[in-house]
Amino acid sequence: MRGDDALGPMLIERLEQMPIMPNIDHHWDFQLCPEHALAFAHYDCILLVDASTEIEKPFCLSRVLPSQEHASTSHSLSPPALYRVFMTHVLEKGRPPPLVLQMEIKAYQFDLGSSVSPQAQKNLDKAWHHLRSTLLQHHCFMAFYGLIRDA
Repeated sequence: MRGDDALGPMLIERLEQMPIMPNIDHHWDFQLCPEHALAFAHYDCILLVDASTEIEKPFCLSRVLPSQEHASTSHSLSPPALYRVFMTHVLEKGRPPPLVLQMEIKAYQFDLGSSVSPQAQKNLDKAWHHLRSTLLQHHCFMAFYGLIRDA
């Protein structure tokens, strides 16, 4: 890992330890690519987790909507572009699309070989507490950087 880039996998490791979530599918990867859209077909709700320098708050949990950009031939996709690939090329006719959520955790440094920064660790803890309380209320998640399937 590169410093704060470990935030996504670290959050998913915590989810894997939750006793209420015994059946967790997860996938560790360093970028979203068109092939990941195939996994969306097996879930009702998807959570994409990643470190971000683009947000101001410690974390941001938001709904992902399919983008209008046509990036299905790219090797690296944004969450909205990946959702569009799914909606355009994978979703079966008549089947409702999954709810796709994105959790971004505020990150500060991505130096090769460095550990997670203290500020990012605090943000991870805040994101974890929020997500944990959400999962206690709703058991329908698949997470990427962890894919979580409801039992």
